Order: sequence, then structure tokens, then C-alpha cells
Amino acid sequence: ATLLWTAQGSFLARQADVKHFGRFSGIFFAIFQSNGLVGNLIAQLFLEHGTPAESLIFLFAFFGLFGSLHFCFLLY
Repeated sequence: ATLLWTAQGSFLARQADVKHFGRFSGIFFAIFQSNGLVGNLIAQLFLEHGTPAESLIFLFAFFGLFGSLHFCFLLY
């Protein structure tokens, strides 16, 4: 999470002007915090239907890798 916060601050400083910095930071924080809610809901749905925990771990690993790869394509 520390790398994400550092990258977020650096990216927003380059992309947003002073007027919109707070708005962009708030949007990022809302998306970041919704991760906990959405991840837990997905886990609950999968585990209620008898999906093995290993499958759930692979699913979340895939989403984590997919999201991490998107950082490579952010434009400055």
C-alpha cells in the first residue's frame, strides 16, 4: 500500500492543477477504499457457493496483477 500511496501522490501532482487536486485525490481514495468492500463481497459470494479457497486466491492474484500492470501504462 505504501507504493500505491506514493505513486498516487506523484501522479496527481503531475496531472492535476491546484484547483482539481482535491477532487482527484478524493476519487482515488474512494476507489481505493471500495476495494475492501468489493473484495469481501466477492469472497463471500464465492465461498457461499462452495468454491475452493485456492480458486479465490488465484482470482484475487489475477486481479492484483492486472491492476498492477495498468500502472505501466499511466501517462505523465
